[in-house]
Formats: sequence, structure tokens, C-alpha cells
Amino acid sequence: MISTISEKYCKVLELDKILEELSALTCCEAARQRALAIRPYTNLSLVTDELEKTNDAFLLSARFGAPHFSNLQSPTESLKLAKAGGMLSTTALLNVAEVLRQVRLLSEWSRQGDRMENKLMTIFSYLRPNQSLE
Repeated sequence: MISTISEKYCKVLELDKILEELSALTCCEAARQRALAIRPYTNLSLVTDELEKTNDAFLLSARFGAPHFSNLQSPTESLKLAKAGGMLSTTALLNVAEVLRQVRLLSEWSRQGDRMENKLMTIFSYLRPNQSLE
């Protein structure tokens, strides 16, 4: 289990205000909810690892520019419907296509840093662009 600081300290640090500002910068509702749920770690090893990832993201963005994220809609319900054999609306198909496009663009952006050792490559390795489906 990951240990986080107590809610009392979160309140003192006004973490809720910081997370509200962070959540305003997200690209979709799911990301907004995840941003609001962030809690600081108390385990030094986890904190160090996350700080290294943050630093690597900063270095990649400084060198190659930050990736752009458009306002995405979660495709979860559309994918469940499609898996069950249902028909997707044009809007649902366009939303899925936009998510696929963002995955492709982020994957292309991340490959710029292939020669730079960084802690984000494991995360980027989970991206599976599918331009033909897109």
C-alpha cells in the first residue's frame, strides 16, 4: 500500500487549491478527476522516483516542446458498446479517433527522447498507436 500524508496536512498546505489549478489544465474529465485525487507520498523512494519523472518530463518538454493535448472525451462507454456489438454514433467514432490521434502524437513526441535516458520511457512504452484504425 502506498502511504500518503494525512488529510490534516493536505488542508494546511492548501493542497485542494493547488489541485484545482492543476485540474484546470487537464485534457479530459478523467484526467481532471485523477488530478483532484492526487495525494503526496510519504515514502522517500516513491517521492524520489516521481520527482525524477517530473524532471525528465520537464527536460523533454524544454528540449522538444511540450506535447499538446486537445479536449478529449473518454471512449470507455463507446468501447464497451462496440465490444457488445452495438453501433457507435458519428460523434462517438470521432471521439475515439481523437483519442487514437492523441496516442499517436504523444508516441511520436516521446520517440524524440529515445536517446535520452529517462524514467518516462516505461510509461510511453504502453502507448500503442494504430494509425489505420485512427
